[in-house]
Amino acid sequence: MMCSAIFAGAKRLLATAILAGALATMAGAAAATEWRGGGHASSFRNCGAGNWPDGHIAMIGARYRPSGLPNNANFSRLSFIFDVGAEHYRTERGRFRNSFAPVVGVGVWSGGWQFQNGPRLRVLQHQPRNLGTETDVVRLRVRVRGFNDISGCVVDFDVTLHRR
Repeated sequence: MMCSAIFAGAKRLLATAILAGALATMAGAAAATEWRGGGHASSFRNCGAGNWPDGHIAMIGARYRPSGLPNNANFSRLSFIFDVGAEHYRTERGRFRNSFAPVVGVGVWSGGWQFQNGPRLRVLQHQPRNLGTETDVVRLRVRVRGFNDISGCVVDFDVTLHRR
């Protein structure tokens, strides 16, 4: 009986030590360099197949992780969060460009899927042009062709983001 009490105490001690170690590792993990904020999607064109009427405007949240900054991947990520779903775009490598370039796109609305119609993204405005870990605020305007995996659908996004 005494052995089982000692064994139970040892198990609790081991579990506590494992949990403490996991929490310490998570706390020590380096965070990505990311900006978060919001703005709007507007100038919807040819998006009726997805029930987005021409000229529609929607308020959105946004997250941005450009490549080449501490703890970020070698590709850039940009997410737009609508009230009922989200779209995420990323480069194969490097940063988004000021001319239309292919991106990987995924959406989560009533379910999640990777876009098959080859979305393309173009940066219209990026202020400041050069980002660093000391950059607090970013203004980003982009145009997406193939929004929501709809061929021919074009949407403009205008967001202001703050470093997290």
